[in-house]
Amino acid sequence: MCWICDHPGATRRDYLDHLQEIIDRSGWTVIQVEPDGIHPPLAYTVGLTRSGLPEFVVTGMRIDRACSVLNCLAGDQAAHSEPYPPGSTHDVTAQDWRVAGELVAVARPWAHLNVAVDFYGEHFRAVQFVYTDEHGHWPWDSRYRGLPGGQPVLGPRMPAEPNEQAGLSRMPAAPRSTAGTAAIACRPRRDSRSARGMPTPCTPKWLHFGQ
Repeated sequence: MCWICDHPGATRRDYLDHLQEIIDRSGWTVIQVEPDGIHPPLAYTVGLTRSGLPEFVVTGMRIDRACSVLNCLAGDQAAHSEPYPPGSTHDVTAQDWRVAGELVAVARPWAHLNVAVDFYGEHFRAVQFVYTDEHGHWPWDSRYRGLPGGQPVLGPRMPAEPNEQAGLSRMPAAPRSTAGTAAIACRPRRDSRSARGMPTPCTPKWLHFGQ
């Protein structure tokens, strides 16, 4: 599945213009990268940067679920004035599916979020939503079980800074407690005046195996 496959004759500029329309309408878009047999699936937002917020990234998660989780995170983050700090934990409910996760700052976002680079160069930040498996195990746990390729973690774990505005609390060193975890649920609102902040559909990548 790829955008250019569905739009023969389109250029990359056409693709980026398509994404810009979604960002202008909704505040962000979600880019999906299918697995290629070596690398697990990857999904990330593009558009939050222009509001001074980091983009969100998810690795190793089914694309449909990743899209829902990223839309929930982006929508909730857009409602807060301060970025959620790395190390904060979040309990996300999306489409009747619940997953617990911790935010990790992506060390080199420009190496993974190629479409964001098209928009912002290397001048943007990203945080990864690192999540537990169905048994509550983290990817740094030897008992973790996920999709083939696992769940690559794209940066070092960091302690959270106090952030009362986001309703979050500082977490101790690993294993971290989930006390103070922020609960996030998708509650899209229909507003005839504006579509900003509404969940957006996942956008197929320009190339099937690209980023």
